[in-house]
Amino acid sequence: MANNSAMIGLGILTGNSGIYNSFKMPKIETRAQRIAKAAFITKETTPPWKEKASTVPVSAQVSQIKSMYSIIDKPSGLTAGLSDDVKTVFAAYKATDRLRLLADAAAKPGVTDIERQSLQKAFAKGLTDLKKYLASAPSDKVDLAYGRVARQVQTVGVATSSSQSMGAIVGEQVANSSTAALSGLTGKEKFTITLKDYGVSDTVTIDLSTVTQPPTLSGVAKAANDAIATLSKKNADGSVVLDGDGKPVPRYSTRFSLQYTPPPSTKDSNIKSAQEETGRYALQIQRGGTESVSIDQVGGDDAIMVAAGYSESSFDSSIGSDGKPKSYVSTTSAIATAITRFDRADGDLARKTLSTLTAVDRIATEKAQFKQDSDTSKTKSKADPTVMAGLSVASMVTDGEGNSYIVGTTAGDLGANRSDGQDDMVLTKVSSEGKMLWQRTLGTAGSAKGAAVSLAPDGGIVVAATVTGGIDSTTSDGDMLVTRFDAMGDSQFETLIKSSGTDVANALAVAADGTIAVGGRSGAKGDAFVVTLSAAGKEQARRTIGTTGSGTVRALAFGANGSLVALTNEAGHAKLHSMKAQAIATDQASLDLGTADARSLAVASDGTIAVVGATSAAITGDKVNQTAGGRDGFLTRVASDLTGATTTYLATSGDDQIDSVRFMNGDFYVGGRTNGNLDGTRTGMLDAFVARIDSGTGAIGMTRQFGRKDGSYEPVIVSAAKGGSTALSALGLYRGTLTPTDSTKLEAQTDLRPGDSFKIKVNGGYAKTITIEENDTLNTLTDKVRKATGSRYATVSMSYADKGRGLRIAAQPGQEIELIAGATGRDALSKLGLEARRISAPATASKGAPLVTPGGSFGLDLSDSLSLASRSDAKIALARMEQAVSYSQSAYRSLYWDDAKAARADPPKNKGGGDAAAVARYNAQTASYQAALDRLGAGSSTSFGF
Repeated sequence: MANNSAMIGLGILTGNSGIYNSFKMPKIETRAQRIAKAAFITKETTPPWKEKASTVPVSAQVSQIKSMYSIIDKPSGLTAGLSDDVKTVFAAYKATDRLRLLADAAAKPGVTDIERQSLQKAFAKGLTDLKKYLASAPSDKVDLAYGRVARQVQTVGVATSSSQSMGAIVGEQVANSSTAALSGLTGKEKFTITLKDYGVSDTVTIDLSTVTQPPTLSGVAKAANDAIATLSKKNADGSVVLDGDGKPVPRYSTRFSLQYTPPPSTKDSNIKSAQEETGRYALQIQRGGTESVSIDQVGGDDAIMVAAGYSESSFDSSIGSDGKPKSYVSTTSAIATAITRFDRADGDLARKTLSTLTAVDRIATEKAQFKQDSDTSKTKSKADPTVMAGLSVASMVTDGEGNSYIVGTTAGDLGANRSDGQDDMVLTKVSSEGKMLWQRTLGTAGSAKGAAVSLAPDGGIVVAATVTGGIDSTTSDGDMLVTRFDAMGDSQFETLIKSSGTDVANALAVAADGTIAVGGRSGAKGDAFVVTLSAAGKEQARRTIGTTGSGTVRALAFGANGSLVALTNEAGHAKLHSMKAQAIATDQASLDLGTADARSLAVASDGTIAVVGATSAAITGDKVNQTAGGRDGFLTRVASDLTGATTTYLATSGDDQIDSVRFMNGDFYVGGRTNGNLDGTRTGMLDAFVARIDSGTGAIGMTRQFGRKDGSYEPVIVSAAKGGSTALSALGLYRGTLTPTDSTKLEAQTDLRPGDSFKIKVNGGYAKTITIEENDTLNTLTDKVRKATGSRYATVSMSYADKGRGLRIAAQPGQEIELIAGATGRDALSKLGLEARRISAPATASKGAPLVTPGGSFGLDLSDSLSLASRSDAKIALARMEQAVSYSQSAYRSLYWDDAKAARADPPKNKGGGDAAAVARYNAQTASYQAALDRLGAGSSTSFGF
């Protein structure tokens, strides 16, 4: 080993600086380090960040970036000799650095709105370009991801047959003790329980007057089990099946019990009552096999279900330029939909708030999360970053079991239904107590807006919507769509009603024989437009009503005599048209009600037609009461032959309007809005109300007004729920079928549609296409993916996830799986909550293999939610882009040997000794000597003589 000190001394004594200038202290390596180093064979090159800095002004660079066709550089002769890994890393670095410049420009003060929009447009496109590039960029040793590094991915959670059959049906928690008296029960109620299995159906009755008073959960559970136990299995001849002991064999194995939920663990000394410390009890139904369980109350009062979107307003208390406080600023659309029930419809209309339907703005939520993550304050508890998307309601209908079907529109996420940012129709099924049972969207490649919903005679749910863009293989410029679902939410047919121009659907009705009528506005000439379909969805006839360019159908209904009644708006006039359902080309009768904003209609059992809306002028015909001036809500009763009209006004000194109407048991029930005082004092900026009006006299019965402080209601939609007012909520249950009725098909559970697809590559091989088929479930999709990857290369399974199970794909050690997006609008990956990307897992190291290898997996940790829309957003984006630039540099450095890798390749086993420790000490010493040589070499070349 060279004597380093002697070499330095010799240079000084001889005055020959060349001795130490030319001398470089050698490093020694262990065997493990030499073996590891041998794998680092990537050709040395100068990375972009070490090249001479650009002299072009930053403002000019930003302008150049905004004008680029793609933020990703095209391959050129300068990169021809580089490895795939280096090409990919360099392209990613340049892209992230360009995006950093855009973010930096947007984060500066004084950026105009026009310039910010321009920067945001370029930034969003740049993110898209980079994401698409990295999803399939060439690679060998380096895997560079747009988001975070992952060895596995998992889809959104969906219901499966196993997840639905597992466990018991558990009601709401309603008691602090199993023997506590249940609030809301009189002890005289009677409930029926219906059990079904393999075509056999039986109903038993629970009479609470026969159980120990007051009723308790344990008493109700025992009464239910005793009633079910009276049902015995029967032989083909009707005789009772006996077991080995000669006892009757029970027909059903469904049993009621109690579920106890202990109180949350807490050290809070403010818990004051023993009840609060004992937890809560709920009814639990353990069904047997495929048995179905339904429940209802005998003699329940009628009820009115109400669905209404609402928006909230914020109050700006600052002083404006006029010296006065600024006014309320309201949101532009409904942020949620409130579900309410009014019990005792023929009495006091007692209001019961049930639930709220919401949608999530995924992008805005991620932005809010970014802001929270960037908050450096030491606040322990932070607000929920979830941002709601608008969710409006257009129509609602209630079935005989008390389930309500609500159709509306949202651009947000609904559980496993992942939005693409465009409006989509949403159909929601809720129980009699407002519990959400399932939701469905269309999932088309374009936009869809829900318009109306009606029940078919056999219980099917028929929906009308307006669709624009792609729907499967058809392109729509704006057409009416009719689709039918069964009670489980499976789509049974879709009929697209094509015509030229942008059509709009507004109305829907289904006749007793299943005939469907849909109406709206034709885009060709701007006329009112009606189309009839068969029960199977086949078009039968179409008709244009009224004068050119000024009409639309607002509502449809089938009259008591089977005729089709259409409510139209023609040049500002509200008109009724009656036509034969099977011959709609001409009117049987018509009636002009005058200038009015008519919105909905209903038909009484005697054929009387009710038309509702808002008007600033008197309606044609007689009147029950007076108007109040301004705009008033109205209900006009018209005979079935469209002769005569009598109007009832719901009016205050403010602005009043009626949005919907339903008939039930001799009365019309209306839902509307007012900024006046119909019943008591106004609560919000625009309150909702429900009122009962006698179908024979037009007299106003009970009226209930309700509002939200500093809030406004959107259209108030009512539906009739016969027998809907029950005491089942006291048991924590709801009317109708309690066993799961949600379809497990992927088309029902998500936005997926048959024909959607994605591709899978294994280790860069042939891309295999996975196509969604009509009856696919998570089970069948899992099988398809497993077959495409092979168990040798990936583990494909169904794992527990929110709302059920999710498909999980995990790369096996040493393998790479690439997920490739399908066509725009038909991409199954995005609808499953996945991104186009690669996933990989490092190979399992053999005994004695190097501890350090070139390359690895790196993530830029970017998101589509990053934005330059505001200065604060731009600051967050800038920090992320600076981080991404650093990550791309780390990916590059992983390809080349350095001291850090040498240290990891053969780490000292202990502080005291070993080969690696000795080498480390030697290299540290030589580094010190080398530094001394460098300092000497940097000084004067003066010679010393003696």
